[in-house]
Amino acid sequence: MIYKVSKAVMCLCLGLLIFSSNSFSQETATEKNWQFNLAPFYLWEINIDGDVKSGPITALVDVPFSDVFDNLEAAFIVHLESMYKNQWGFLVDVNYLDLESDMTLPRGISQHVDLNLTVAEFS
Repeated sequence: MIYKVSKAVMCLCLGLLIFSSNSFSQETATEKNWQFNLAPFYLWEINIDGDVKSGPITALVDVPFSDVFDNLEAAFIVHLESMYKNQWGFLVDVNYLDLESDMTLPRGISQHVDLNLTVAEFS
Protein backbone atom coordinates (compact mmCIF):
# COMPACT_ATOMS: atom_id res chain seq x y z
CA MET A 1 0.00 0.00 0.00
CA ILE A 2 2.81 2.42 0.89
CA TYR A 3 4.46 1.60 -2.44
CA LYS A 4 1.30 2.65 -4.35
CA VAL A 5 0.96 5.87 -2.36
CA SER A 6 4.61 6.78 -2.99
CA LYS A 7 4.13 6.11 -6.71
CA ALA A 8 1.10 8.38 -6.77
CA VAL A 9 3.01 11.14 -4.96
CA MET A 10 5.94 10.81 -7.40
CA CYS A 11 3.57 11.01 -10.36
CA LEU A 12 1.88 14.09 -8.89
CA CYS A 13 5.24 15.81 -8.31
CA LEU A 14 6.36 15.01 -11.85
CA GLY A 15 3.10 16.41 -13.20
CA LEU A 16 3.49 19.63 -11.20
CA LEU A 17 7.06 19.99 -12.42
CA ILE A 18 5.96 19.59 -16.02
CA PHE A 19 3.11 22.09 -15.63
CA SER A 20 5.48 24.62 -14.09
CA SER A 21 8.15 24.11 -16.77
CA ASN A 22 6.96 27.17 -18.64
CA SER A 23 8.27 29.33 -15.81
CA PHE A 24 11.80 28.01 -16.44
CA SER A 25 11.88 29.18 -20.05
CA GLN A 26 13.10 32.68 -20.71
CA GLU A 27 11.57 34.62 -23.56
CA THR A 28 12.20 38.04 -24.96
CA ALA A 29 9.54 40.44 -26.09
CA THR A 30 10.32 39.79 -29.78
CA GLU A 31 10.86 36.01 -29.91
CA LYS A 32 10.08 32.91 -27.96
CA ASN A 33 13.14 30.80 -27.13
CA TRP A 34 11.27 27.78 -25.83
CA GLN A 35 8.08 26.24 -27.19
CA PHE A 36 6.21 23.57 -25.20
CA ASN A 37 3.51 21.14 -26.22
CA LEU A 38 1.96 19.26 -23.29
CA ALA A 39 -0.68 16.55 -23.34
CA PRO A 40 -1.15 15.84 -19.60
CA PHE A 41 -3.58 12.97 -20.06
CA TYR A 42 -4.54 11.09 -23.15
CA LEU A 43 -5.96 7.59 -23.45
CA TRP A 44 -4.71 4.48 -25.19
CA GLU A 45 -7.26 1.75 -25.71
CA ILE A 46 -5.47 -1.44 -24.71
CA ASN A 47 -6.39 -5.08 -24.93
CA ILE A 48 -4.28 -8.05 -23.89
CA ASP A 49 -3.92 -11.19 -25.96
CA GLY A 50 -1.38 -13.96 -26.25
CA ASP A 51 -0.37 -17.23 -24.62
CA VAL A 52 0.57 -18.01 -21.03
CA LYS A 53 2.67 -21.10 -20.47
CA SER A 54 3.43 -22.88 -17.22
CA GLY A 55 5.35 -26.12 -17.69
CA PRO A 56 3.54 -28.27 -20.24
CA ILE A 57 0.28 -26.28 -19.97
CA THR A 58 -0.40 -23.42 -22.40
CA ALA A 59 -3.45 -21.17 -22.08
CA LEU A 60 -4.81 -18.55 -24.44
CA VAL A 61 -5.22 -15.06 -22.98
CA ASP A 62 -7.73 -12.69 -24.58
CA VAL A 63 -8.75 -9.67 -22.49
CA PRO A 64 -10.83 -7.03 -24.30
CA PHE A 65 -10.60 -3.29 -23.51
CA SER A 66 -13.85 -3.34 -21.49
CA ASP A 67 -12.37 -5.91 -19.06
CA VAL A 68 -9.08 -4.00 -18.85
CA PHE A 69 -10.99 -0.81 -18.00
CA ASP A 70 -13.09 -2.62 -15.35
CA ASN A 71 -9.91 -3.83 -13.59
CA LEU A 72 -7.98 -0.57 -13.86
CA GLU A 73 -6.48 0.49 -10.53
CA ALA A 74 -4.30 3.40 -11.66
CA ALA A 75 -3.12 5.12 -14.83
CA PHE A 76 -0.67 7.95 -15.45
CA ILE A 77 -0.06 9.24 -18.96
CA VAL A 78 1.83 12.36 -20.02
CA HIS A 79 3.43 13.56 -23.25
CA LEU A 80 5.72 16.61 -23.37
CA GLU A 81 7.53 18.04 -26.39
CA SER A 82 9.80 21.06 -26.25
CA MET A 83 11.70 22.98 -28.92
CA TYR A 84 14.43 25.58 -28.40
CA LYS A 85 14.60 28.28 -31.11
CA ASN A 86 13.33 25.73 -33.67
CA GLN A 87 16.81 24.16 -33.70
CA TRP A 88 16.74 21.35 -31.15
CA GLY A 89 14.37 19.92 -28.63
CA PHE A 90 13.32 16.94 -26.59
CA LEU A 91 10.37 14.63 -26.15
CA VAL A 92 9.19 12.74 -23.06
CA ASP A 93 6.30 10.29 -23.11
CA VAL A 94 5.48 8.23 -20.00
CA ASN A 95 2.65 5.69 -19.62
CA TYR A 96 1.93 3.81 -16.38
CA LEU A 97 -0.84 1.25 -16.00
CA ASP A 98 -1.84 -0.83 -12.95
CA LEU A 99 -4.38 -3.63 -13.35
CA GLU A 100 -5.62 -5.99 -10.62
CA SER A 101 -8.14 -8.80 -10.71
CA ASP A 102 -9.24 -11.80 -8.66
CA MET A 103 -10.49 -14.82 -10.53
CA THR A 104 -11.48 -18.41 -9.98
CA LEU A 105 -9.87 -20.96 -12.29
CA PRO A 106 -11.25 -24.41 -13.14
CA ARG A 107 -11.23 -26.85 -10.20
CA GLY A 108 -12.03 -23.97 -7.81
CA ILE A 109 -8.53 -22.48 -7.70
CA SER A 110 -8.58 -18.78 -6.72
CA GLN A 111 -6.01 -16.54 -8.37
CA HIS A 112 -5.00 -12.90 -7.88
CA VAL A 113 -3.47 -11.15 -10.91
CA ASP A 114 -1.55 -7.88 -10.60
CA LEU A 115 -0.09 -6.29 -13.74
CA ASN A 116 2.03 -3.13 -13.64
CA LEU A 117 3.18 -1.70 -16.95
CA THR A 118 5.47 1.27 -17.50
CA VAL A 119 6.47 2.51 -20.94
CA ALA A 120 8.74 5.54 -21.21
CA GLU A 121 10.08 7.22 -24.31
CA PHE A 122 12.76 9.90 -24.31
CA SER A 123 14.27 11.52 -27.37
